[in-house]
Amino acid sequence: MRGCVMAQREYKPQFDEFSADFLLERMLSRIDEFRDKREGSIIYDAMAPASVELSLVYMTLDWILKNTFGDTADRTGLIAIAKDRALTPFPANQAIVKGEFNIEIPINARFNFDNLNFMVTKFLEYKKDYYYYELICEEYGEVGNVPHGKLIPIDSIRNLKHAFIVGVIRPGEEEEDTEDFRERYFRHIHTNAYGGNIDQYLDWCHAIEGVGGVKVYPVWNGGGTVKIVFSDSKFNVPSKELIGKVQEVLDPVANQQKGYGLAPIGHLVTVEGVKKREIKISLNVTLQSGGSKDGLDEKIKNLLEPYFLQMRKEWEKEKSTVIRISKLESLILDIEGVVDIFNTKLEGFERNGVLEENEIAFLSAVVVNE
Repeated sequence: MRGCVMAQREYKPQFDEFSADFLLERMLSRIDEFRDKREGSIIYDAMAPASVELSLVYMTLDWILKNTFGDTADRTGLIAIAKDRALTPFPANQAIVKGEFNIEIPINARFNFDNLNFMVTKFLEYKKDYYYYELICEEYGEVGNVPHGKLIPIDSIRNLKHAFIVGVIRPGEEEEDTEDFRERYFRHIHTNAYGGNIDQYLDWCHAIEGVGGVKVYPVWNGGGTVKIVFSDSKFNVPSKELIGKVQEVLDPVANQQKGYGLAPIGHLVTVEGVKKREIKISLNVTLQSGGSKDGLDEKIKNLLEPYFLQMRKEWEKEKSTVIRISKLESLILDIEGVVDIFNTKLEGFERNGVLEENEIAFLSAVVVNE
């Protein structure tokens, strides 16, 4: 989370000793000793059901206490608490992809890819003999994030010979995760988003569908100028269409500085996407006796991909991304059969890879030297 990290705190029950047996024993202790309160007696049989009901009351009190505070509440309780501050979890949305066709396609035409249906919503451009359109997935969530694929028309379209998905414009997202929502709730409490300050620009950008990490640069080109650099919600380089959408929401190009977007009057906002930096890793390994290097490069690449994804997720909070060779080697040493690693190099860097401020790292290849 930006500026404030607040994970769910484990709730320690305050009334767990108030079990039915404990309550029954305590109630019976208040009865005079000369009265019959053995199991099966009238007094015992009258109090036993009441002790069970009272224990349920204490369980309910624990549930209420747990869901009174944002750091211990479950999802239902957290949503109720956050509503007091006009916050709700971001809902699931539909992926928007870019389609390439050899002819003009009618708006609302529907196409199929695998088990997914897509509908044409907007013409984008005509370029190099092809027509490009926005298509929205009819299913909600990440399932619609199809970067490439052949489209099959659901209804017949005359002269259609070429129909392909060629990119994701806006990634589809699942409903906001509980812990992500909790972090956003506490960030809302601990920051002062107001009047077009940095915190408010962060809130505005994160509320736009398809936006992931965000950096805000005030006064980057003189008084009144603001630069926004962001990644998409899958922490990749955003499409030019998504960049245009964020620009339109904040400060439309046709009416910049006039207050037609969210940005205050006088703010000149420039929106850019993060830059992609591909990283090639080469290294030497020592294997256990009898070990084989066949397929080892691909195994290492698959192992390191989550680390690179985590760095892209943390880009927003860091001045610049640092790819540490020691971290890479420690991960690779977990591979069964790898005894030692040496001569690890990142292409383009002498040692650790220090990226530019607005670059995010992608692992392009791993080469295990002979």
